[in-house]
Amino acid sequence: MGAMQGNVSVAVSVTITPIRAPVGWAEGPEEVPPWEPGYGWHPLQPSPEALGPVLRLWPWAGEDPPPELAQTIVEARSKLGPPPGRWRYPRLVLASPPEVWAPPFWLRLPPPLSPLAGFLKLGKALGQDLAEGGWGRKRGTLTLQRFRERLTAIAPRMGLLDPFRAGGRLFPEVVEAQGVRARHFSPESGEDLWAWAEATLTVNVWAAAVSLERGEAFAGFLAYLGEALDAPRGPWEGFAALAQGEAGGLEALEGYRVGFFDYGNLQVPLLTFPWGGLLREATRLRLRGTKGGYLNRHRIQELLRSWGLEGLVVPGPFRYTPPWSQEPGGKGRVYGLASAFHAALLELAGRMGEGTLLACEHCGQVFLAERPRRARFCSPSCRAMAHKKGVGRG
Repeated sequence: MGAMQGNVSVAVSVTITPIRAPVGWAEGPEEVPPWEPGYGWHPLQPSPEALGPVLRLWPWAGEDPPPELAQTIVEARSKLGPPPGRWRYPRLVLASPPEVWAPPFWLRLPPPLSPLAGFLKLGKALGQDLAEGGWGRKRGTLTLQRFRERLTAIAPRMGLLDPFRAGGRLFPEVVEAQGVRARHFSPESGEDLWAWAEATLTVNVWAAAVSLERGEAFAGFLAYLGEALDAPRGPWEGFAALAQGEAGGLEALEGYRVGFFDYGNLQVPLLTFPWGGLLREATRLRLRGTKGGYLNRHRIQELLRSWGLEGLVVPGPFRYTPPWSQEPGGKGRVYGLASAFHAALLELAGRMGEGTLLACEHCGQVFLAERPRRARFCSPSCRAMAHKKGVGRG
């Protein structure tokens, strides 16, 4: 007798959990530790054999490391060989191996911060660097120094950008009107400084789209975004023309263009950061998030939700576990691991049309700002606490 076959549909609520970890900077491949994801192991795999001697000597209780640990790390690196050649530097790397493996977990971490709040905070530092660096008019003028300092403090709280090392797949392809698919040179290596800057720019662009009222014209969104980013007026007018598919806008961006990429019947301009990323996301919004020239709430929400779910991983094997009787509501939980980037997109999808979203400078909570240009804190109590610490002065 044959086995009975059939399909059963089950709806499961998943708690999105970014992978938070202590991090530091590697300025080159020689500074990448052997416990770095994508180098010595994968976040959903047990610790590799080459790390065994390192883990046995690691000071897990916070004591001084034994003198032979440094040489053991060097030997582990030699067994693994060099890190992937496509990685770019400087990049964030794990400061220590995880206390728990598959999936990884660290015990001594700062208080968590929602990924969306983290990217909104990083957006402010990025804006300051853009203003000082002339918005990338000359190559090498953007150092991202403020952004790097803020990222160093925030990354352990909000989670890794690309824990599963998806690389360029963080940014899916954009379908052009002519049917040609173009990536616009998406980041390929995960945790490097410029990939974080691209991700921050992307989240802040979509946060602006989510903040606007229903029925906003795409041209109105571009004007709103340029004002929110404090972009230079002349180049932004040319960018807005390009983003709307109009001819003639590239002339105003000539100082930011480094070439063209030929897709046969379509030439995509290669622009310095941040213009290339802005054009990529504005094009994505125009083609997939508008209807009849106006922002469409349903299309934007579906785009952000599907994009965010691409970075969600539910570790298996998946088994049903009845909830504890003392749990409020009697509901069990399923935890899904996600990159900070994809988790922020999912949070944006759930806050569609609420108004201008900002991150409180004291507690980090994302809040709805009635006067976004002057708002800094989510509540009077946070404002008072910040003033006591000197954060709100100046």
